[in-house]
Amino acid sequence: SSGWQLLQRKIINENPSSPYTILAGDDFLYKSGNSAITFNLPALAASNRGRLLLFKNKAGTSNNLTISPNGGDTIDGAASLVLTPGQSARLYSSGSGEWVVM
Repeated sequence: SSGWQLLQRKIINENPSSPYTILAGDDFLYKSGNSAITFNLPALAASNRGRLLLFKNKAGTSNNLTISPNGGDTIDGAASLVLTPGQSARLYSSGSGEWVVM
């Protein structure tokens, strides 16, 4: 992935290849291009409880940004979360099978 540092957080600002599996150093994931993209969340475990991920689908782009949990994990009980252009989401790791939308 390409990116730059902001307050020691990695920002993906050039639309990685889809699907993109989120890495330990990724915190803010940003879609600015006109292609659809899927971000695959890491598996939830007690070790990543409290992790916060920020997502943004830039307004003025086309196509959706889809966030997919790992295995049997969910996002607020759902199998995925879709952000249309202009939408954003903050996901919090419960550490036990569910990402919570904040």
